[in-house]
Amino acid sequence: MKVTFKIDSSYDEALVEIYASQMTEQIQAIIDICSEGNKQVSALFGYIGERIVPIQEEKIIRFYSQEKKTYCELEDETVIIKEVLYKLEERYSQLIRISNSEMINPDYIKNLELSLTGTIKVNFKNGTCSHTSRRYMKEFKRRLGL
Repeated sequence: MKVTFKIDSSYDEALVEIYASQMTEQIQAIIDICSEGNKQVSALFGYIGERIVPIQEEKIIRFYSQEKKTYCELEDETVIIKEVLYKLEERYSQLIRISNSEMINPDYIKNLELSLTGTIKVNFKNGTCSHTSRRYMKEFKRRLGL
Protein backbone atom coordinates (compact mmCIF):
# COMPACT_ATOMS: atom_id res chain seq x y z
CA MET A 1 0.00 0.00 0.00
CA LYS A 2 1.31 3.42 -0.94
CA VAL A 3 0.49 6.38 1.28
CA THR A 4 0.86 10.00 0.25
CA PHE A 5 0.48 12.82 2.76
CA LYS A 6 0.46 16.47 1.75
CA ILE A 7 -0.06 19.62 3.85
CA ASP A 8 -1.78 22.40 1.91
CA SER A 9 -3.29 25.50 3.53
CA SER A 10 -5.84 25.85 0.71
CA TYR A 11 -7.94 23.03 2.23
CA ASP A 12 -10.49 24.00 4.89
CA GLU A 13 -10.73 20.42 6.19
CA ALA A 14 -8.87 17.15 5.72
CA LEU A 15 -9.48 15.26 2.47
CA VAL A 16 -8.87 11.53 2.21
CA GLU A 17 -8.91 9.79 -1.18
CA ILE A 18 -8.34 6.07 -1.61
CA TYR A 19 -7.54 4.43 -4.94
CA ALA A 20 -7.76 0.64 -5.06
CA SER A 21 -8.69 -2.17 -7.41
CA GLN A 22 -11.08 -3.66 -4.83
CA MET A 23 -12.43 -3.17 -1.32
CA THR A 24 -10.38 -4.94 1.36
CA GLU A 25 -10.65 -5.22 5.13
CA GLN A 26 -7.69 -2.88 5.46
CA ILE A 27 -9.37 -0.20 3.33
CA GLN A 28 -12.63 -0.61 5.26
CA ALA A 29 -10.70 -0.14 8.53
CA ILE A 30 -9.20 3.10 7.17
CA ILE A 31 -12.66 4.33 6.13
CA ASP A 32 -14.04 3.49 9.57
CA ILE A 33 -11.24 5.40 11.29
CA CYS A 34 -11.74 8.44 9.05
CA SER A 35 -15.51 8.36 9.58
CA GLU A 36 -15.12 8.20 13.37
CA GLY A 37 -13.11 11.41 13.21
CA ASN A 38 -16.35 13.32 12.65
CA LYS A 39 -17.83 11.99 15.87
CA GLN A 40 -16.38 13.56 18.94
CA VAL A 41 -17.05 10.84 21.47
CA SER A 42 -15.76 11.67 24.88
CA ALA A 43 -15.06 9.10 27.54
CA LEU A 44 -17.97 8.08 29.73
CA PHE A 45 -17.55 8.43 33.48
CA GLY A 46 -19.63 7.08 36.32
CA TYR A 47 -20.01 8.26 39.88
CA ILE A 48 -19.85 6.19 43.04
CA GLY A 49 -20.30 8.57 45.95
CA GLU A 50 -17.42 11.03 45.66
CA ARG A 51 -15.40 8.82 43.30
CA ILE A 52 -15.43 9.29 39.53
CA VAL A 53 -14.60 6.15 37.56
CA PRO A 54 -14.02 5.74 33.80
CA ILE A 55 -16.34 3.24 32.15
CA GLN A 56 -14.86 0.68 29.77
CA GLU A 57 -17.34 -0.10 27.01
CA GLU A 58 -16.60 -3.84 27.02
CA LYS A 59 -17.60 -4.12 30.72
CA ILE A 60 -21.07 -2.58 30.33
CA ILE A 61 -23.86 -5.04 31.13
CA ARG A 62 -26.78 -2.62 31.03
CA PHE A 63 -27.96 0.96 31.45
CA TYR A 64 -31.18 1.61 33.34
CA SER A 65 -33.13 4.53 34.78
CA GLN A 66 -34.57 4.47 38.26
CA GLU A 67 -35.91 7.33 40.36
CA LYS A 68 -34.84 9.97 37.80
CA LYS A 69 -31.22 8.75 37.75
CA THR A 70 -29.40 6.73 35.11
CA TYR A 71 -27.30 3.78 36.24
CA CYS A 72 -24.69 1.70 34.46
CA GLU A 73 -24.28 -1.87 35.68
CA LEU A 74 -20.76 -3.10 35.05
CA GLU A 75 -19.23 -6.52 35.64
CA ASP A 76 -18.18 -5.65 39.18
CA GLU A 77 -20.16 -2.56 40.26
CA THR A 78 -23.02 -0.20 39.46
CA VAL A 79 -22.35 3.48 38.88
CA ILE A 80 -24.50 6.58 38.34
CA ILE A 81 -24.26 8.19 34.90
CA LYS A 82 -24.99 11.84 34.14
CA GLU A 83 -26.40 11.04 30.71
CA VAL A 84 -29.93 10.23 29.56
CA LEU A 85 -30.80 6.85 28.02
CA TYR A 86 -31.68 8.12 24.55
CA LYS A 87 -28.22 9.71 24.20
CA LEU A 88 -26.58 6.53 25.44
CA GLU A 89 -28.64 4.60 22.89
CA GLU A 90 -27.22 6.77 20.09
CA ARG A 91 -23.70 6.35 21.44
CA TYR A 92 -23.80 2.58 22.03
CA SER A 93 -25.62 1.15 19.01
CA GLN A 94 -24.69 -2.44 19.94
CA LEU A 95 -26.91 -2.25 23.05
CA ILE A 96 -30.54 -3.35 22.77
CA ARG A 97 -33.41 -1.33 24.21
CA ILE A 98 -35.74 -3.65 26.17
CA SER A 99 -37.97 -1.07 27.86
CA ASN A 100 -38.41 2.70 28.21
CA SER A 101 -36.02 2.59 31.13
CA GLU A 102 -33.42 0.00 30.14
CA MET A 103 -30.85 -1.02 27.51
CA ILE A 104 -28.80 -4.21 27.68
CA ASN A 105 -25.59 -5.59 26.24
CA PRO A 106 -26.44 -8.84 24.39
CA ASP A 107 -22.92 -10.20 25.02
CA TYR A 108 -23.79 -10.62 28.72
CA ILE A 109 -27.02 -12.59 28.24
CA LYS A 110 -26.83 -15.98 29.96
CA ASN A 111 -30.31 -17.19 28.96
CA LEU A 112 -33.86 -16.08 28.27
CA GLU A 113 -37.08 -17.24 29.98
CA LEU A 114 -40.51 -16.80 28.40
CA SER A 115 -43.30 -15.70 30.74
CA LEU A 116 -47.05 -16.20 30.54
CA THR A 117 -47.59 -12.41 30.35
CA GLY A 118 -45.82 -12.22 26.97
CA THR A 119 -42.55 -10.75 28.17
CA ILE A 120 -39.09 -12.28 28.30
CA LYS A 121 -36.97 -12.50 31.43
CA VAL A 122 -33.32 -11.85 30.56
CA ASN A 123 -30.79 -13.52 32.87
CA PHE A 124 -27.29 -12.08 32.80
CA LYS A 125 -23.97 -13.83 33.35
CA ASN A 126 -23.40 -11.90 36.59
CA GLY A 127 -26.61 -13.29 38.15
CA THR A 128 -28.90 -10.27 37.73
CA CYS A 129 -32.00 -10.26 35.56
CA SER A 130 -34.31 -7.88 33.66
CA HIS A 131 -37.63 -8.09 31.87
CA THR A 132 -38.45 -6.91 28.37
CA SER A 133 -41.55 -4.83 27.85
CA ARG A 134 -44.05 -5.94 25.20
CA ARG A 135 -43.49 -2.66 23.36
CA TYR A 136 -39.82 -3.47 22.67
CA MET A 137 -40.29 -7.24 22.19
CA LYS A 138 -40.30 -7.23 18.37
CA GLU A 139 -37.07 -5.24 18.07
CA PHE A 140 -35.45 -7.31 20.85
CA LYS A 141 -36.20 -10.56 19.00
CA ARG A 142 -35.05 -9.10 15.69
CA ARG A 143 -31.72 -7.91 17.11
CA LEU A 144 -31.07 -11.33 18.69
CA GLY A 145 -32.12 -13.19 15.54
CA LEU A 146 -35.02 -15.02 17.23
